[in-house]
Amino acid sequence: MAPAPAAPRLSLAARPLSPARSASSPALAPPARSASSSRAATGYAAALADACARAGTLRGAARDARALLSRRHGASSEEEELDARVAALVRMLVGKGKAGMVAEALAEFAAICDHLLPPPPPPARHAY
Repeated sequence: MAPAPAAPRLSLAARPLSPARSASSPALAPPARSASSSRAATGYAAALADACARAGTLRGAARDARALLSRRHGASSEEEELDARVAALVRMLVGKGKAGMVAEALAEFAAICDHLLPPPPPPARHAY
């Protein structure tokens, strides 16, 4: 009995260019820096969501991330205690010289939380 043919394998390697396409084609141009920045921000946001979900602090962390996003630059009316994981992500990104990625990572985190958390119940309406 002949061995079964091997199943096709998926590969993430780049495909060779066809002769009809040139390397200067806009479709094959290297991705812009913002695209890699976006992927990194999404990765940081996903890791933060995973850590917060495991610790049971996802809802509070999402609230803190949204509060940081809506706060004006440099404006802080009072000292608030942020979720430790959100604060650690902000400190890490700033320490790595990626302060410009903080807002993008927090926005991605908030979007992930929107998908993971059930919507809050509607406010109670009294019939009187």
